[in-house]
Amino acid sequence: PSADPGAILVTFMADAELLWAPDDSAGTGQRVQAGQTAWMVGEQDGYATIVWSCETLWITLGAIE
Repeated sequence: PSADPGAILVTFMADAELLWAPDDSAGTGQRVQAGQTAWMVGEQDGYATIVWSCETLWITLGAIE
């Protein structure tokens, strides 16, 4: 279950790079494969905040559904 009562379970529809901030140049060097899921806890300027491996990271909104 989600730790945040406002979190939404999302599915990656495309491979996506994890980001440290809502900026394409803030890549972590790690990618998530399509079909995996994560908890989305917010969004800003076309990016989603997700909880991934107990870390709060960002991805582009177009990669999830």
